[in-house]
Amino acid sequence: MTLQIEGIAPHGGTLINRLATAEKEALFLDKADALPRVSLDERAFSDLVLIALGGFNPLDGFMKKADYDTVGTDMRLANGLPWAIPVTLSVSEDIAAPLQEGTLVRLDDPTGRCVGVL
Repeated sequence: MTLQIEGIAPHGGTLINRLATAEKEALFLDKADALPRVSLDERAFSDLVLIALGGFNPLDGFMKKADYDTVGTDMRLANGLPWAIPVTLSVSEDIAAPLQEGTLVRLDDPTGRCVGVL
């Protein structure tokens, strides 16, 4: 007799993996020096790692306003899934002001090393 054990489905149904393929990583690193930079503190860096590895599943990035608002009021994501912790990327007005929606931004870890592109 063979024992078959099925895994527990990830929160939200599908496991999120936001790690860049080798091809995308090379593309991002090629552009990284020309991109505006956001320096992550330890918490934001940890959040980025958890997002990338699926630890904050089903989040596929930092929260957008709709999710942030419903987490704050109802402890649920905008799609209704239970979620209790806001996961946001906070930046100062000085850093945010020149950024434009839809353009790439380099994310640096606390040591200044490029660890992501948003």
